Amino acid sequence: ALHAEALVARGAGPADELAGLSALARSLAVRLPALLDPLFQSGAWDVRAEACEWLAGEALAARIGPVAGNLLLPVGDAGGRLFASIALAPLAARLARLFGGGEGEVALAPSGRLPHSLELLLRRLERALMDALGQSLAPAMLRAGEPARLEPDFARLGLFPAASVAASVTLRLANESGPPLTLVLAARKALLGRLAPHLLPEPGGPAAPEGRMAPAAADIPLPLVARLAEMKLPLRRLLALKAGEVLPLAVARQVPLLVAGQVIATGTLGEQDDRVALAIERVLFK
Repeated sequence: ALHAEALVARGAGPADELAGLSALARSLAVRLPALLDPLFQSGAWDVRAEACEWLAGEALAARIGPVAGNLLLPVGDAGGRLFASIALAPLAARLARLFGGGEGEVALAPSGRLPHSLELLLRRLERALMDALGQSLAPAMLRAGEPARLEPDFARLGLFPAASVAASVTLRLANESGPPLTLVLAARKALLGRLAPHLLPEPGGPAAPEGRMAPAAADIPLPLVARLAEMKLPLRRLLALKAGEVLPLAVARQVPLLVAGQVIATGTLGEQDDRVALAIERVLFK
């Protein structure tokens, strides 16, 4: 047993489990500024991710407050959720400035409804955040076609009971056109292990060497796989499958193109010459 690495290797500790969420937060900090520019009609956004930490559900509720722009985003396996929360007061102030008003104030009871204009802005932020997640995570992690849930009342979500523990990270979004925005991300432990293996490389990495490939190697045919969808089934249901049964699939917005199990590009499905085709939008190995 002393020579069996599987038996003596150290298991993942609390800090290791936070690594996926921390890497995702850093990726979002790189990709969000370009998506925020058209949303607020202002540029020069500085987005910074703070350190990830474990929080009890009660502490997370205190950090979010009774009313906020709380979103449950369809990230992970079927039913999985990434929690995102945006503080409303600075968002309302920016909204007021956008339309030439004053600073604006939000005074809502947990059971109240958000002003329509504020809800619309939150939905646009949701789309920007999902776009940034789509640039950061492999398509298998995003359930296309499944809507996010917006719920201002944190307690009504019931996602993080007081005695539960969640991984959390805060992003600060700032520029000179208004007060800084605060975005809090949180996830249950079950989602954390799925994040790191599905993170996409950031653009602008080192380019592949050119002119060094032997002609014989250049002609080797490589099988490519375009993965349209992934799903999980309980073993009980899998064993009970019958001809004619229909299984719902959520097709990814961005279809990954794989070689030997590695994502090398993503694209969208289309049609060319009466055949299904894949329009490449991002190449990930350059």
